[in-house]
This record gives sequence, structure tokens and C-alpha cells, in this order.
Amino acid sequence: PVVHISKRDAEAYAKWAGGRLPSEVEWEYAATLGLTDAAVSTSGAYGPDGPRANTWQGIFPVADIATDGYSGVAPVGCFEADRIGLHDMIGNVWEWTNTPYGPQTHTMKGGSFLCADNFCRRYRPAARHPQETDFSSNHIGFRIVRDTPL
Repeated sequence: PVVHISKRDAEAYAKWAGGRLPSEVEWEYAATLGLTDAAVSTSGAYGPDGPRANTWQGIFPVADIATDGYSGVAPVGCFEADRIGLHDMIGNVWEWTNTPYGPQTHTMKGGSFLCADNFCRRYRPAARHPQETDFSSNHIGFRIVRDTPL
């Protein structure tokens, strides 16, 4: 994924590409529809067969044992698509939404490769995180949505 992207950068790209950033509600709805087991909020990241997304396996921040095959950012689409055909909704990198969180912050969704069982467990569709709007990092990216004509 493209990382080190501020919200402003993500919005500029989305506009150029004929789309927009999703709202928090849109993002969460799509991620929830894609869960392997709707009754288990973490089923987008882990199942009985092991990791389904790129998260931190091991004790954060001491050791990422990379059970999922990746330590750090994974290539886009290297994990199986979810139930509605989307890739990487959970884990890998946080994704900007167009939803404000508070003053000079916006909501990010999806968790990242830094989310671990012993730390934040934010690899669930309902998890949200505030981030300064002009900030970028190696675990922040985005996806765009396009509206279809009615």
C-alpha cells in the first residue's frame, strides 16, 4: 500500500482518481459485511486456520514472530479477499476516512501491522483511531470509494 500519506494527500489523490475517501460509517459497513464470521468481530484478522490479515503476532513491541508471513507492511492483496471481495480491510495499514474525530483530527479505521493481541487489538471493523489530519506514517494509508449513479 501507499503509506506516509496525510489525509490531505489522500483526498487529493481520490479527487484526481474520480473518487473520495469513505466515511467512517461506509468503511465500517463494508468491513463488517466482509467478516468471515459476523458473530466474531476479529474474524477478519484471525480464524481457526490462523492469520487472515497482516497484524503483529507475538508480544508487542518486543517480537513480531510474523506467523502471517510478514513483519512490517505486506504487499496489497497478498491475503485472500473477504466475503464481499475486498482485500486488506483489516490490518496492514490504518486507512483514512473523511470523518472528523476531534479538533484537527480525523478517524482512521482497520488497524495495522502494529496491532497485537497484547496491545491494541484494533483489527476489528468497529475499532477507530484519531490521527492528526496533517500527519503521515509508515502504517497509515487509504482507499477510495466511487459513488455510482442512481
